[in-house]
Amino acid sequence: MSDFGLDFRPVADLMQVEALAGRFAGVALVARGDQVLFEHAAGDALRWAKLPILRNTRFQLASTGKLFTVVAIGQLIEQGRVALDDALTHWLPEHTARAGWAKVTVRHLLAHTSGFGSYWGAEFALRRTSLKSVQDYFALFQDTPLAFEPGSRFEYSNVAFILLGAIVEQASGQDYFAYVQQHVFDPAGMVDSGFFEADEDTPNLAVGYTFRTLPDSARGQLSARTHTQLKPFKGNPAGDSVSTAPDLLRFAQALMAGRLLQRSTFDLFRQPINVMPAPPGAKTLQRMGLGLITIDSTHGHPVGHNGGAAGTTTSLFMDPDSGLIAVLLAAVDQEECTPVSRALTAIWLHHDFNQSPNTKSR
Repeated sequence: MSDFGLDFRPVADLMQVEALAGRFAGVALVARGDQVLFEHAAGDALRWAKLPILRNTRFQLASTGKLFTVVAIGQLIEQGRVALDDALTHWLPEHTARAGWAKVTVRHLLAHTSGFGSYWGAEFALRRTSLKSVQDYFALFQDTPLAFEPGSRFEYSNVAFILLGAIVEQASGQDYFAYVQQHVFDPAGMVDSGFFEADEDTPNLAVGYTFRTLPDSARGQLSARTHTQLKPFKGNPAGDSVSTAPDLLRFAQALMAGRLLQRSTFDLFRQPINVMPAPPGAKTLQRMGLGLITIDSTHGHPVGHNGGAAGTTTSLFMDPDSGLIAVLLAAVDQEECTPVSRALTAIWLHHDFNQSPNTKSR
């Protein structure tokens, strides 16, 4: 039990039970500022070899990695190189003739109101191993019409963040991956984070396990398969960069301390714009700002992002007012991770940290 009156032992016990049943493999971490209140790892990073997940095991982040693109764009806005109302075609003039692209702004891309959709599908599967640069992704969506008038409604879009990554490259004069390394990972002290290609020998990287390559009826009847043939070959501005729970803690600390973005920029980006569709069984309201998701809770409004893909379930949320930081990284499908995710969230989300004693926890 932490000195803040929080008892995480049931969560640790549940993580162990679910891991033994093959339904969980991951790390959970909750901190307030520099004080770690809970940290626990369970399950195997590579099941056949019985290699255990450790506190510093690397995970692919899925859409939680969008946070790094948000920070990159925010930094360029602070430097006066990019403006929220810049047209997409201001930065990508070679695409001016594409229907609707000139009406899309940086603000639309961040807020998921651009009209762009996703790049997943048969073409992605066909080209997956050749998608290594930001520009490589354009062939998957550049000929697809916008789904709606930019700014008219909300629809979550991975394509929008590929385009934001392209803007980062044009505005900074740097490759997207190099920019994030130099201006996000390095200043935050994120020593185990990066963008790795699938055939690189990446130390301490958990293998994701999924049922998405099997029939729905196989869940509970057959063993999960690795997500090797489904995941992106390399992380990109829309997600699937690689990080660890301690590195994400450092990122959140740096962000809230103003070392990555000015507080005014951070506050602007986290202001809710649209309500996000709730997943089945969800009991909390999530709202999208400029690339940042805010959760409404009893005692605060934590902000961050979550991610889910085949064999990957992740989340990072932080509350600048209380100093709360909560991380969950798992190498399983969202369906398998749900019991642990809900148990952990039920504790940290509704606790009033502002009324807790400011003492160091065990």
